[in-house]
This record gives sequence, structure tokens and C-alpha cells, in this order.
Amino acid sequence: MKGLYLHKDYVNNKEFVTWRGTHLDAFPNQLTPMEESLYLVDGGFSINSPFPLVLQPERDVDVILSFNFSWEAPFEVLELTQKYCEEREIPFPKIKFSQEDEEKPKECYMFVDENNPKAPIVLHFPLVNDTFQKYKAPGKKAAS
Repeated sequence: MKGLYLHKDYVNNKEFVTWRGTHLDAFPNQLTPMEESLYLVDGGFSINSPFPLVLQPERDVDVILSFNFSWEAPFEVLELTQKYCEEREIPFPKIKFSQEDEEKPKECYMFVDENNPKAPIVLHFPLVNDTFQKYKAPGKKAAS
């Protein structure tokens, strides 16, 4: 959370850096001229991940690193993202996995749409996986 300032005067903090000299939030009426307030929504609200924000065509994303912290449903976020992208015709690879992968996920998966170069490569890391309790680092077993 270092560098995140939620106080109303955060723009006056010396460590706050603006990009290209703009203060969009200082003038919310320029963004939404008919509203008195600027309303923000969590980017991970419906999918619980910010995929929709990075998948906009103008971002031209090549690789996505996806980290899943769930004890259950290690591919749910990717399945929801795939559905979201299909509905909006956004390039995204098919998320295919086996029942065994669902029950005992491996440390890393790669999803690629070889027929569509516009689709990003997705590297998915279920952090609760088949080996996370047995190893303290790659190739190094934890002491019993």
C-alpha cells in the first residue's frame, strides 16, 4: 500500500506524482459534466479480477499473469473472463482444463489461442496448488 494516499489532500503530498501534468480527479465535472460527483467502481467487482480493464483493444496486451488465491475453483476467474470476452468479441484464449486440474491444480498453466494473434497469452498460477504445502521454493522440499 506504499504510495497510496486516500486523504483528501493527497495531490499536495510531495511523493504524489501526476502523469502528463493532469489532475483528472481534481476536475470531475470535466469527466462527467452533468454530475456533481465522480463515481468509481472496483475493476474486479464482477469477475473478482481486473481483466476487463487490461483487455481493452487499445491496450494491446500480449501476456497476462494471472494469480489465483482461491482454495476452491482455481479457474473460475478465467472462465468468467472468457465468457465476458466472448460476449464482447474481445480476443481471449479458450480456458480448457481437466477434472484432475480442478481437484489438484499444478503450479502453472499456459492458455494460448494459436489461431488468433490478437489474443493474449495467459499464464495462470493457482497459488493453492498440488505442491504448495510440500515445497518452500521450486525444487526445494519443506522440512517435515
